Amino acid sequence: MQREDILLNIDAKGIKDGIVEISGWAVGASETPLRFFIRESGGKDIPFTFDRVLRPDVSQSLFGDDSRKDAGFTITFPGDPGRTYVIVVSDGKNSKKNRFRVSGFTSDWKYRPKALLTDLKRYRSSLPGVIRDEGIRRFMRYSVQKAKLPEYAYHCRLKKTDPTQEELERQRTARFEYEPLFSLVVPAFRTPRSFLLEMIASVQAQTYGKFELCIADGSYPETEVAETLSEAAGKDSRIRYVVLDRNLGISGNTNEAMKLAKGDYIVLMDHDDLLRPDALFELAKAAEDKPRCIYTDEDKITADLFMRYQPAFKPDFDPVLLTANNYVCHLFAVRSDVAEKAGPFDPKTDGSQDHDFILRCTELGSVKHVPKAVYHWRSHPGSTAGGSANKSYTSEAGVKAVEKAYRRSKKDAVVLQTRVPGHYSTIFAPFKDEPLISVILSSAEDQAAEITRKSILEASPYRNYEFVSDVREAKGDFYFFLPAGSTVSCDRADNFYAFPYNLIARLNENETGLVGTKIVDRDLKIRFAGALLHPKHGIDRVLYGQPENTDDLMARVLDARTTSAVSAESLFVKREVFEKAGGFDGTFSLLRGEDLSLSLLKGGLRSVYEPAVTVRVPAGNGGSPFFMTVRSESDRLIRKHAGVFGSPDPNGNPNLAIHLDEMIWSI
Repeated sequence: MQREDILLNIDAKGIKDGIVEISGWAVGASETPLRFFIRESGGKDIPFTFDRVLRPDVSQSLFGDDSRKDAGFTITFPGDPGRTYVIVVSDGKNSKKNRFRVSGFTSDWKYRPKALLTDLKRYRSSLPGVIRDEGIRRFMRYSVQKAKLPEYAYHCRLKKTDPTQEELERQRTARFEYEPLFSLVVPAFRTPRSFLLEMIASVQAQTYGKFELCIADGSYPETEVAETLSEAAGKDSRIRYVVLDRNLGISGNTNEAMKLAKGDYIVLMDHDDLLRPDALFELAKAAEDKPRCIYTDEDKITADLFMRYQPAFKPDFDPVLLTANNYVCHLFAVRSDVAEKAGPFDPKTDGSQDHDFILRCTELGSVKHVPKAVYHWRSHPGSTAGGSANKSYTSEAGVKAVEKAYRRSKKDAVVLQTRVPGHYSTIFAPFKDEPLISVILSSAEDQAAEITRKSILEASPYRNYEFVSDVREAKGDFYFFLPAGSTVSCDRADNFYAFPYNLIARLNENETGLVGTKIVDRDLKIRFAGALLHPKHGIDRVLYGQPENTDDLMARVLDARTTSAVSAESLFVKREVFEKAGGFDGTFSLLRGEDLSLSLLKGGLRSVYEPAVTVRVPAGNGGSPFFMTVRSESDRLIRKHAGVFGSPDPNGNPNLAIHLDEMIWSI
């Protein structure tokens, strides 16, 4: 942070009975106490109530210690959901403001003109080549769609993707060969009456009617929840509940709710969230072949249900990604016999108890993904949906959950929290044997090669390397391809180093053929953070050209995961695998790593993205989107691997419109 900086972030906002509540954090570069103001859009000050909230996660992320752990706040004031307000934070010399509405879009403008101008400026050096290769229409479409507000884009998308009333009526009369009973288990604790009734109503509105709603209330001695449940159960026999004599915590309360369940599948749901009317219908369709686990996509919804936003469009099941982030989350259903074998919720992981439970369940067999956002995670100042850092203990619990998973699989590893709560970095333990690693550089030029050699030797205590410029000279058990002049760095914890141990450990996992690291250029812009396949454009590098510390696409730059392809600029492979595949296809240059990835994929070997190791290459990316720089080779790649490109990419999602063909890529 520069001396004059003030950072301000609103995590969540909501309104109930005319009282607006917002939560977030603010930090100044100096230790001068910050003053807060709430104003109407016209500038008139509004009286408010202010509460300081501990946010050690913010302090650790910005300063590396807990010196500013009181950075969080909750503010309440009388307000109107349709009006615009301004929060101002000042240290007496500098100030920062954030304009917001309690509901609806975060700005009055449908477009952000500055975003379009920024793109045009960024691409000015490469614009002639981009227009030549892609055409002015494609470039303008890319830039204009990027300039749209993400909230507006998703709002428009819903009109096309949500089921119509006619479709919902057809679903109510549809029949399946296998019609399971779904037991929705809900732990309740001091749930606001309106939230609880809206949750129940969303379940009762389901087009698939074979369900039971099992609720355990841990609110005693408060009685509002119990009274609400008694009233609802009296009107609908499918609602079953128990009032506990004390709060057992979220895991204990969930376990008590599960004891009420008699269904074929257990479905996890929070006490203040909502289901789309076809949620259970989609689960029933997916259950026809009786998979052990099913999960869906999800989005968030404002506290007053005004707007849905920030969709989580997920890949098909990826056990590597699940150790980096609980991307499965909601809606999750597990067969009752599998849930029993997995065991109850563990109170020691409260805060990430669902991550722990999902890890245990998915280890037991088949997992099916429904790529539809049928679960709405309500965002309000007290919810994790408002920002996982609202409950900073969730990250610590998540570390425990992932560490438990590694112990079950007998893997020795350290799990670290990343700068974004809820995302974790794994560092595998060093091993005694050090197989020879051949570092194959793109050039034998002495000065550039020495830069790379020095950085590799400084990255960790591992020493068994050879450095060559021709793969035909390599004698190692593993090959590591790098541009000469690159530097290598990695995550570490005590005596654990991600490089090269993580790369070797990933290759030793079943069905893994290649590992690619995070790649950034000299300007710390992303060159590689995973890749997706598109039948028309070929390879799309995720987040290409974005700043290294971007949180776009649910902070996927931080997550180890299965990827559709890796780049030859940083490619780690076993010698025997490389030789069996015939090495690189010499007809490709920019896409030779991607070509090798797809060749191995056809043989059943996946590629893995490992962000715990970072390679910084000497070249810049010119600011152009990756798909605009490789058109000359993309068509040939698609033709060569037509079978792969002809199938849906399991690492992507049908709702993710690659290259902004639709309006949601920036979500």
